[in-house]
Amino acid sequence: MRLKYLFPVLVAVLVFTCDSDKVGMELVQVATPEIMSKAEFRKMVEVTKPCAMEEIGKIYAYKNYIFIGEVDEGIHVIDNSNPVFPKK
Repeated sequence: MRLKYLFPVLVAVLVFTCDSDKVGMELVQVATPEIMSKAEFRKMVEVTKPCAMEEIGKIYAYKNYIFIGEVDEGIHVIDNSNPVFPKK
């Protein structure tokens, strides 16, 4: 007989003791996407001659290319089709 009342009491205790206010939890948006056409993007990108890298960031490799991000400068593209003599 006691077991019959135990389950509803446990459910009631769990429901009423849960805090519905998420104290200390807030939603933070880290990045917002910028949407633009290809033509607008191409106007923004500037291709310059190779220069020395000072503050290297992340490095990515894709097929025969190496992409090196430089902090506050941009991305360096290196053609690595001939690993002995990579071209900037």
